[in-house]
Amino acid sequence: MEEVRGSNPLSSTKFNVTAARLIASRGSQQSAARPRSMTPGRGWLEWSAEHINQSPGGSVTTFDAPAIADFGRYLGAEGAVSVDRVMRFATEQGMSDAGFGDASSLLAPLGELVSGPASGLVTDGFTQMKLKLCQLGDTVIAAAKQYGEVEGSNVGLASEMGVSSNTCTPAANPYLEGGGSQFTVADLELTAPDRPTASFTDQISGSVEGAVLEFLDWVWTEFEVDGGKSFTGSMLEPLVGNPGSIAANGEAWKSAAAGMGDVAGTMGANLGELAANYWQGDAADALTSFATTYWKDGAAWVATQVGDFLATGFDKVSSVSTELAGTAIEAIETIIKMAVKLAARAIPIVGWAWTAVEAVGSFLGWLIGIEIDNLIDDINKIIDMAKRVLNVFEAMKQIVESMKSYVNQVQEIANFVASIPDLTAVDAAEIADKVKGLPEKQKAVTDALDQGGKAIGEVDAAAAKVAGE
Repeated sequence: MEEVRGSNPLSSTKFNVTAARLIASRGSQQSAARPRSMTPGRGWLEWSAEHINQSPGGSVTTFDAPAIADFGRYLGAEGAVSVDRVMRFATEQGMSDAGFGDASSLLAPLGELVSGPASGLVTDGFTQMKLKLCQLGDTVIAAAKQYGEVEGSNVGLASEMGVSSNTCTPAANPYLEGGGSQFTVADLELTAPDRPTASFTDQISGSVEGAVLEFLDWVWTEFEVDGGKSFTGSMLEPLVGNPGSIAANGEAWKSAAAGMGDVAGTMGANLGELAANYWQGDAADALTSFATTYWKDGAAWVATQVGDFLATGFDKVSSVSTELAGTAIEAIETIIKMAVKLAARAIPIVGWAWTAVEAVGSFLGWLIGIEIDNLIDDINKIIDMAKRVLNVFEAMKQIVESMKSYVNQVQEIANFVASIPDLTAVDAAEIADKVKGLPEKQKAVTDALDQGGKAIGEVDAAAAKVAGE
């Protein structure tokens, strides 16, 4: 195609007269090589009035307006379908409270945060992604309309695609595999991780029931071992939790991050198709630059960064809580073994106020055949062992508090996506200016994650303190 230079803006549909005459003079060359979007049998002048435009500086733009508009709608569908799937997977599988136990568990406060406010932050971040993609798609459609007639609703893509609905809307169907559009959304593989059902307490050997439990409950109540709690409420219920399920949250985040990578990769492939066959020129190049910058190197990048960050955190909670629980379980098993030996001998005094036992002392022991002094020594050993367990539990509480701020760093997804600039037009100069800001935005994310990552050191310190006792 003959290159024509002029000063008309990219969005203009008026053409340089000299260029039109030149093209008209070549009407006899209709069979010459022409863009694949040209309809066979039509004259060069007629085709050019729809498919050639001049950008600033004189470069020639070739375009297929319906295909450009179709790509814009594809962007909305990618948000409504693919990003929505990643969001739901991340919140359901990556922010699950399944491994943190019930209300009595030491880990429960962290589980409540993960599945509650922090999960809401995840939803906010990915919802912003969906809206940003729809806004970008609207801008691309607006550019297509400047080139020529295009079919479609004048309703914005966010409404047309139903980005807040629970299922794919009919407007997005053409962009599914086999749906009819040349631009299809990402084919995601999001597999739910395995979640073992075993709890910490399942590891405790020995039976705690009958006379043994009666004796231990008496010790815990009479000696106020843990603020009046029963043995079960003090030693066993706080350990309810599933370390394997906590670690599974991290695996889910790795999968979600990979899913966003697939979205960015699919978008890049579709951009390549658009640029190769339907839209060439400064505007098309600028759109590719913007999408690559803020989606491949932007949104997909931040999802990977935060996903890896959360995976590290969940792995740390799982491994350290398992280590600490093991220390506690070892002590609890020792307590149970001692109680098994003592229960039969101590049952005659269980239910007595300890002050009465101390007052009567050796006489009561002689009367019922119990060495009271030896029993007191054994009970004190049990209490000392219980204090060790309670120290472990305090360390686990510290870990939960440290990890709360860590988990809240998921906010960085929303922060980054909010910083992605909106485009008022597919304008090369505007886009060139806006893509400059990516390094600064990436640094803000890495700085925040580095700061939040200090919690890992606090967790390790708490665990090391217990190990040194």
